[in-house]
Amino acid sequence: MKRYEIIGVLLTLLGAVLWGVSGASVQFLSNFRDMNLEWLVTMRLITAGLLTVLYAWFKYGNSIFNVFRSLKDTVGLIIFGVFGMALCQYTYFKSIALAGAGIATVLQYLAPSMIIIYLLARYGKRPSKGEIISVILALVGTICLMGNDGLSIESFPLTVLVWGLLSAVGVAVYSLSPVDLLYKYGTLPIVGFGMLMSG
Repeated sequence: MKRYEIIGVLLTLLGAVLWGVSGASVQFLSNFRDMNLEWLVTMRLITAGLLTVLYAWFKYGNSIFNVFRSLKDTVGLIIFGVFGMALCQYTYFKSIALAGAGIATVLQYLAPSMIIIYLLARYGKRPSKGEIISVILALVGTICLMGNDGLSIESFPLTVLVWGLLSAVGVAVYSLSPVDLLYKYGTLPIVGFGMLMSG
């Protein structure tokens, strides 16, 4: 494995760990400190967005604003920010407040299944055997979760299910919508402006 691939794997693992820590932190702040979720999500996104945009500007200069020269790309950036980042983060935090980080995370990670189904329906891209197995396992895991502690699927709180599934939709949009923008303008400007808009 090449050096940059090792770095990529390590950064991916670090990202997953930090996402998990953020979920546990949100659960603590929501359940034990009564922190307002809307304020938390807004401040988190705006602060991270500002820092990312500033870093991108110091690194690339005014070229980071090129995305706003195209109406189509600007609309794509707004879709990524609002229906990707904002939807993903707010609904995930809301799910955590209602049901805890574990359940919220399991529901959110139905997103890969949604992506596979979307790619099949939109582009006719057939999933691999591994992807099919992943979808089945994700669905089975979700059903098992809903049946945990003697709860039946019918008695599983609808609000938790709705917020959890919305967070999965947010992750799917977050993953699929900015692909062309990232390729065209780079990661830092798109992610930074996306976070600012969503905040």
